[in-house]
Amino acid sequence: MNLATIPVTDNRHSATWGGLLALSLVGAALLMSLALSSASNQWLGLITLVPLLWCMRILSPSRACLAGGLYGLSLAVFSGLGSHPSLAMSISSVALITLVVSVYGWLGARITRRIGFSPLILALGWVVVELALKPLAIKHGLLASTQGGGLFVRVIGPVAGYLVVAFLIAYFNASILEILTGACTVDGGGRRLVFSSRPYVAAIQSTFLCCPTDYANIAQPRAPPLAV
Repeated sequence: MNLATIPVTDNRHSATWGGLLALSLVGAALLMSLALSSASNQWLGLITLVPLLWCMRILSPSRACLAGGLYGLSLAVFSGLGSHPSLAMSISSVALITLVVSVYGWLGARITRRIGFSPLILALGWVVVELALKPLAIKHGLLASTQGGGLFVRVIGPVAGYLVVAFLIAYFNASILEILTGACTVDGGGRRLVFSSRPYVAAIQSTFLCCPTDYANIAQPRAPPLAV
């Protein structure tokens, strides 16, 4: 079905999903900024990548790029607010975070479409994000800094480095998402979603975990209709 021929009710459904995705991204960016600014919120840093990774799993690369840009922009703005901002607020820092995370979203979605959802590769990709954000002079990078001086950082950071900490946290986020959506896989190079054969699992996936395919725009191309 061409997007132009989708009924109004489907358009409204897609708009609702788009709003939910945007809210989840902004909310996750807010949680990361809280984890960066307060030692009492360290646990929030362990789950703040899930919405972004979710978008990379279910959206087309172009839309995942926009999702990454929204996440990065929101994170930069939230982290620069308050009496004790965790990031120095400037046009260049906001632009850098927005650009880097949007590229991460685009590349992650492209890789997912090609080989499937891979927590390992996406976690390695986040390490590249941390390296690209080094000009911001964040002491331990984004994800490791969310853990403050916690035991996780004190044990692993000095021994293996804070990029390893960031990798492990990103891998943990991707693994959570893979477990939650494990039966909602990507088939044929990632061009269509395959739901579980168990009715109750498929219902949960379609309702909460998997974006409608008309919004995701990842259906396989179709041949022109035959003339009758």
